[in-house]
Amino acid sequence: MLERVLRVRPGATTFLARRHPMWVLLIYVVLMIAGDVVDVGIGAVASNMWGDPISLPIFLACYFITLALAWVVAVKIAESFKLTT
Repeated sequence: MLERVLRVRPGATTFLARRHPMWVLLIYVVLMIAGDVVDVGIGAVASNMWGDPISLPIFLACYFITLALAWVVAVKIAESFKLTT
């Protein structure tokens, strides 16, 4: 019904025509949440062991590594389940 209102031409590939959510981004967000929990834990342990000044760089390093790895893993998961177009 919504496609009629938008007058999508036949054969056009739009978000409404495909009706697929962005699986890669959903997987990425889930992986980032899990990774952030681990990163905060690592930062808390570093804070208890060596103090606050050293825990921030350790946390940030872990966070940026998680940021990059989560995207690569999300793409691999989406490709393995054929969720990408």
